[in-house]
Amino acid sequence: MGRERYRRFKERHFDAWKAQQRLAYMKLDHADQREKRRARHAKNLETGRFRCEICGSLFPSKANLDAHLATEKHRDRMNGDAPTERSAHAIRLAKLAAVARAAKKYYCGVCDYKSGTMGNLNTHCKGNPHLRAVAEYEEQNPGLKAEDLIVRPEPRGAPETAETKKIAAARKSIVEARRFSCGVCDYSAVSSVEVERHLETRKHIRAAAEYEAKNPGRKAADLIVINKVRSAPDTAQGKKAAAARKMAVDSRRFWCGVCSYSAQSPADLERHLKAKKHIRAAAEYEAKNPGRKAADLIINSKRKPSESARAKKYAANVKSGKFPCAVCNHFAQNRKDLKRHCQTQRHIRLVAAAKAAKRASQQDNAADIAMLDACSTKSGVSDSMPDACTTSGVGNTTTHYDSMLVKVIASGSTYEIARRKMLRALIEFRVRGVKTNIPFICTLLAHPAFIDGKCWTTFIDETPELFDLLGSQNRAQKLLAYLGDLAVNGSSIKGQVGEPKLKTDIILPQLLDDAGNKIDVSKPCTKGWRQIILEQGPKAFAKAVRDYKGCLIMDTTWRDAHQSLLATRVRTVDLLNIARETSHALHNLYSLECWGGATFDVAMRFLYEDPWDRLRKMRKLVPNIPFQMLLRGANGVAYSSLPDNAIYHFVDQAKKNGVDVFRVFDALNDIHQLEVGIKAVQKAGGVCEGTVCYSGDMLNPKKKYNLEYYLDLVDKLVALDIDVLGVKDMAGCLKPHAATLLIGSIRKKYPDLAIHVHTHDSAGTGVASMVACAMAGADAVDAATDSLSGMTSQPSINAIMASLEGSGKEPGLNAHHVRALDTYWSQLRLLYSPFEAHLTGPDPEVYEHEIPGGQLTNMMFQASQLGLGSQWLETKKAYEQANDLLGDIVKVTPTSKVVGDLAQFMVSNKLSPEDVKARAAELDFPGSVLEFFEGLMGQPYGGFPEPLRSNALRGRRKLDQRPGLFLEPVDFAQIRKELANKFGGPVTECDVASYIMYPKVFEDYKKFVAKYGDLSVLPTKYFLSKPEIGEEFHVELEKGKVLILKLLAIGPLSENTGQREVFYEMNGEVRQVTVDDKTAAIDNVSRAKADPTDTSQVGAPMAGVLVELRVHDGSEVKKGDPLAVLSAMKMEMVISAPHSGVVSQLAVREGDSVDGSDLICRIVKGEAK
Repeated sequence: MGRERYRRFKERHFDAWKAQQRLAYMKLDHADQREKRRARHAKNLETGRFRCEICGSLFPSKANLDAHLATEKHRDRMNGDAPTERSAHAIRLAKLAAVARAAKKYYCGVCDYKSGTMGNLNTHCKGNPHLRAVAEYEEQNPGLKAEDLIVRPEPRGAPETAETKKIAAARKSIVEARRFSCGVCDYSAVSSVEVERHLETRKHIRAAAEYEAKNPGRKAADLIVINKVRSAPDTAQGKKAAAARKMAVDSRRFWCGVCSYSAQSPADLERHLKAKKHIRAAAEYEAKNPGRKAADLIINSKRKPSESARAKKYAANVKSGKFPCAVCNHFAQNRKDLKRHCQTQRHIRLVAAAKAAKRASQQDNAADIAMLDACSTKSGVSDSMPDACTTSGVGNTTTHYDSMLVKVIASGSTYEIARRKMLRALIEFRVRGVKTNIPFICTLLAHPAFIDGKCWTTFIDETPELFDLLGSQNRAQKLLAYLGDLAVNGSSIKGQVGEPKLKTDIILPQLLDDAGNKIDVSKPCTKGWRQIILEQGPKAFAKAVRDYKGCLIMDTTWRDAHQSLLATRVRTVDLLNIARETSHALHNLYSLECWGGATFDVAMRFLYEDPWDRLRKMRKLVPNIPFQMLLRGANGVAYSSLPDNAIYHFVDQAKKNGVDVFRVFDALNDIHQLEVGIKAVQKAGGVCEGTVCYSGDMLNPKKKYNLEYYLDLVDKLVALDIDVLGVKDMAGCLKPHAATLLIGSIRKKYPDLAIHVHTHDSAGTGVASMVACAMAGADAVDAATDSLSGMTSQPSINAIMASLEGSGKEPGLNAHHVRALDTYWSQLRLLYSPFEAHLTGPDPEVYEHEIPGGQLTNMMFQASQLGLGSQWLETKKAYEQANDLLGDIVKVTPTSKVVGDLAQFMVSNKLSPEDVKARAAELDFPGSVLEFFEGLMGQPYGGFPEPLRSNALRGRRKLDQRPGLFLEPVDFAQIRKELANKFGGPVTECDVASYIMYPKVFEDYKKFVAKYGDLSVLPTKYFLSKPEIGEEFHVELEKGKVLILKLLAIGPLSENTGQREVFYEMNGEVRQVTVDDKTAAIDNVSRAKADPTDTSQVGAPMAGVLVELRVHDGSEVKKGDPLAVLSAMKMEMVISAPHSGVVSQLAVREGDSVDGSDLICRIVKGEAK
């Protein structure tokens, strides 16, 4: 009994595992399925898993073995009978086929397929695997044709005889007469069978769809000619025969009521009854009409027609229309004939269509109407699809329509083979705009009970897991929806001004070795500093860096450089395009800064990309160079402190997905905040680069951040057992002499500590400062590629290499390779020209205002969006004043944002520093300023400014310890559950980490992806600007799945709906999408301004969007109560009541855009109850 229970337990778990494997197999594309199938078959043959012991034959799969067991040869051997010998002719044909395969007489060079016959080769060339291989070959080899690789010997000509010449002449005359022709494709055949076969081809279906799209109101069917009646010879006998055939057709002596077909003779009727079209129609008729036989609708009257009174009466009835069918416009001979007609499939379908149209016209609720956007069916060997279609924009239909778009019949030598063919055929269907039962049928076909053929009558009712459906990704249609919106409304990317200057494809550089030979970059380089981290760990890496004789370089091009110059807008696809070349050209880099900081939220907020997916893809293509990220201490990559377990979780995921070096800093140099991030990195196993943030001018005796301050902070970091010391100069204020003094002092005190220095070239002294650091003992400095260097970015990498040449501190990089890479980035900067800050040169004024390089360009963009573009000089001066008001704090994200928000707030409201101090108790400060005063960003060196802090907080809490101590730990299980309920599907740990950092941004990103799909695959040119009419471009959804797109037309504006139709051609099929024209009806709202002399009027403190309204007309408020929340370019502020009273004349609603001083409401003075 125990053994039997164990066997059943094992079988049950095996069945569950097998079901999971089948579901995973369904998700693979055809190329992956084919490769996995080949590998599995080869392994089965090698191990002899499927073997027939009677015949001694090996088979690659169970399906092949089952097919063999059903053969007559196997049964004969099993019964002891002698196998039937093959005929001499069959043996001869087999030998010829073997010789042909060996000589590659019938050969496909695209797929390396050798055939024994021309027929097999032609069948192979029509298959989907071959067609996909041809498309991939011609895409990778422009100008070459795959047809040139296919070997087809000229067929041997048969000896010409008088009979063959007569047949050839007859065929030629039929073709020239175009009796059987297709005017859509300009095709002429010799028989109706060939024309019908042509009409089922994809080429004709695409051409017909394109014709009807370009010619509204016309039908492609009108151009089809099938003239089956041959012209009779001009003799008495010929005329008599023609008249007899016509009489037979008119009298319906040989009639098929299933297909509404009238034949000329019994033989003609017999041929029709054997046709597949009739067989399918008969099966469909009997399935829809249980108890009825299709044979009852067949008339085969062999008697000759007579000119009787009855016949004349029937003819008169038809002519006069005595028995009409109003649905089909058909006239019958008598009532019986009319009844027979009403049972035909043609009549039944037209009646159903008429009823559906009637129901559609009676629908009052527009939500019950759906648009069949596209329908594309797939067919192959043994997949019978009589109603196969490929169409787009079919039209509106109701939710109650008969949804049988097409019928699929799959057959195979075994049940399992037929099931797999059916599953594959259904997976290849593309039906968009309406719901189908395909997901349910696929789930049913993959269920273990169905696979084993053990279903029962109530199987569906008792198996609820059948309704856990796997929906289609619908990637192509979602992508077209975005492209359509782009074509109608233009780019929606924040910060974009104009279109890219680069209109051509970017040319990738070629790397040459010392001998002038081209380096193979098809595979990433494996030589680099990361191998030390992987093999020996962080401590060994830090020691190797310290022992290196030269000064290494960290390249910031992939993060801080484009963050400083291009508003962090560079997309993943453009980083991946140059990744392999980078792994070869810069293999001796200290690290490649590519993640963290502002790139994390910008990827989701503005580029609609998954930052974790970017990290994984980059890691795959650059396996040899250490990846470095920017970690904001106890903030993670957010703008305020988070619970400690959230930081540990985030860092752990970052390490697992590819980050090696973590630059851990705190915006206020708060050692307690730093400690959280450092310990999280150490626990995850990453290289910990504890960082000192440099602020101001260390040589200025008036500044509180002097050499003693920095050395004391370094002592505390070393006590935390960091691997590398980072010195982060955010604004570029580190002058060469100060660099020599600071780095020299640290090196003297800690001779074995690896030191890494970061700066910006805002003042133009970046190269000199980095060289001074290298000569004073720094082990690594930061630089950027030439085309993205200088000004607010990092110094030029080539300039630093040239400056260190001959000093013994060379970085160990090939200057030719570095310059070759820069040709790519120079082109890319033109592609991202809409995000340029248009800086004209260095700004030595940075030594006074101390705006960080990465923030300066963002502030310029924010100022223009807030209407302060013309007051940029005042904004820079206000930044300096705001810094003094806050107590001269260290300025790096997020504290730099605090200073910037306060500066823009002061300029918008025309406030001086004295005004801010005097009116602090009544001003509605930006949310970031209040969070800083509250202590949510840590404790500043020297303390908070008083009484400004107390007046601004107005009784809110004041934290005197690090904020993480007051935060509840994150409940990861609860977050996973919430995300699963909101967005469905599997929730990854990376999703959880993203949601914890930016909840609202992550939710908006998921909603955008649900609407438009994954846009990271779209080339940047077509992500930022629409293509020209008729321009063709490619989008690779994944390996082996490429969309060939072309913008055909943009329809006129519908005055009723405010929408436009956009027509695209996708892989030869016309697709249309409906887009809301956002410029169709724009109301210019003129709002009243608040009177500053009237204290009852409340105005907007600056331009922005009202994201939340907390009061309504008649609400009673007290002084300081929140009225609304205003958001302006990542900056939020609460508008509060200036005094107690009752709200009246509320002039705005949630979602309204307002300008500075726009009237929000009035508050009638009085004591609130």
